[in-house]
Amino acid sequence: MPAGTVTGNEFATVLARLERLEQIEAARGVFAAYATAVDNHDADALRRLYTARSVLDTRVGTFTGTDEIVEFFVRSWAAGPTGKRHFISNIAPTWVSPNVVSLEAYFLYVGRPLQDSGIGWGTYRCTVDTADPLTLIDHKIAVEVGTTLEAGWSAPIGR
Repeated sequence: MPAGTVTGNEFATVLARLERLEQIEAARGVFAAYATAVDNHDADALRRLYTARSVLDTRVGTFTGTDEIVEFFVRSWAAGPTGKRHFISNIAPTWVSPNVVSLEAYFLYVGRPLQDSGIGWGTYRCTVDTADPLTLIDHKIAVEVGTTLEAGWSAPIGR
């Protein structure tokens, strides 16, 4: 439809859709910022992604607030050098409300601990506040497999 024939209501609808799409794209960027921060052991970058109201749910516990969440990662990094790299795919965003987007994605990580190469995968589920600054409201990490290449993962993977 030519631009000259757009009504006020149609323009408002298109503008609202554009705003939702921009919020969704901004939320997707959280995964890149998160993976880069974790891979580089950058506590300051993680601190910028979480707030006092953020909740991180992992297989080792639930952590609330910036300080607890960042301390969880710092302790994990100190437990042993792994040189992990995270790869995030199949990001499925859902616009929830103004400035709130939920994301689901698969992740794969590879690492090189001291004894053997490691590999693992699972899912991320999170809710992102897309207002400036972009932050994670809640973040669930579900590791399905975490193993070494020597041990392998021959057991069936079920869902």
